[in-house]
Amino acid sequence: MNEGGRAVVGLVAVLMLTACEADTNRWLDRQAAVDPPALWQVETSDGGARPVRICADRKLSDGFAELMPSVQGQACEITRAPVEIEGGKIQTCTLSGQRFLVRTRKTGSADRFSVDFRTERLNARPPEVFVQQRRYVRLGPCPKGWRVGENSDQDGGRSNQIWPSAW
Repeated sequence: MNEGGRAVVGLVAVLMLTACEADTNRWLDRQAAVDPPALWQVETSDGGARPVRICADRKLSDGFAELMPSVQGQACEITRAPVEIEGGKIQTCTLSGQRFLVRTRKTGSADRFSVDFRTERLNARPPEVFVQQRRYVRLGPCPKGWRVGENSDQDGGRSNQIWPSAW
C-alpha cells in the first residue's frame, strides 16, 4: 500500500473511533438523565488512606457493599453462593491458591452508611484477618464534566479508576 493509501486508512480509523466515542457519550448522557449520578465521599476507618470521591449511578453505588479482596487487580474468585446475614453476607473465595472467608455488613441510611469488611485467609496458621470499615456519604450531584466511575485519587487528583489501588 502506498503512503496515500495508508493515510486514508489511518484517517478512516480515527473517524471511526471518534464516532464510537460520540455514540458512547450520547449513551452516557441518556443514562445520566434516567439515573442521575451522585458524588460520594468514601473513607476508611483505619486511617491508612485519604478519603476519595466517586461519581456513581445507582448500579455502582449499590455495589459499594459488595466488597471482595483483590491483589494487584486480580479479584478473588467466589467459590460458593453467598450466605445472607442481617445487613450483609458471608462468602468464600480463592485468590492465588489461597482460600478466604469474606464477611460484609452494611449499616446506616441510603445517603450515609458504613460497610464493615472482614477477610480471613483460611490457609494461614494462625488465620490472617484483615478488618476495615468504609464510610460512604452522598454529597450531592457529581461535578460538571464528571462521568460515572470518575473519582478523586489519594492525592486529590482526578482519576477514572473505579477504585484506587490503595484500597
